[in-house]
Amino acid sequence: MIELQSKMWLSLFFTLTLVVIANSIGLSFLPKLWTYMDILTIQNIKNGALETDFKTKRFNRTTLVICGTFTINEDLSNIDFSMKFFFSPLGNNQFMLIPYMWRREPLCDFFNKSFQKNIQPGLEKVSDVPKAVKGQPVCPLYVKKTYTIEEYYLPEDMFPHHFQPGSYRCDIHFYKANGKEIQETMVVVVKLY
Repeated sequence: MIELQSKMWLSLFFTLTLVVIANSIGLSFLPKLWTYMDILTIQNIKNGALETDFKTKRFNRTTLVICGTFTINEDLSNIDFSMKFFFSPLGNNQFMLIPYMWRREPLCDFFNKSFQKNIQPGLEKVSDVPKAVKGQPVCPLYVKKTYTIEEYYLPEDMFPHHFQPGSYRCDIHFYKANGKEIQETMVVVVKLY
């Protein structure tokens, strides 16, 4: 019995070590463990620095797109955000916190780095968001206004290949810059098959 437990712990330790190493050098060598994704729910934000009214719509049998509006009511440089991720292996809404997170940072930093690189190019084609100029920050372009998105396809490569099939919940918390309390939370639930 003790030998079996030690083998299980050794196997678990080896797996965790492999994941940590893979995360540090890029996960390109790990096989993809899921086939496609489905956006189950989006809990929108009402009455705050940001307001959202996003819905998912079936584009075809295998593709979901996001439609709706988002309104900026405050200067983006006055907003910070963070993300926490949760996993439900059975998809029964019993979510467990997983060790992936996006630490709190100014929203403008996100807009000028990850957003500009991964989301902005596709979003420009299907919405009225401002057009980015290569090599210049996009955050100052987003002024207090309502922007409309029509049929934005969320790229599947945003999710790591090594994620297990199941339901994932992302809680996106928004704060006033240098404030301690969460002002608003947007929740997105995605299922990987």
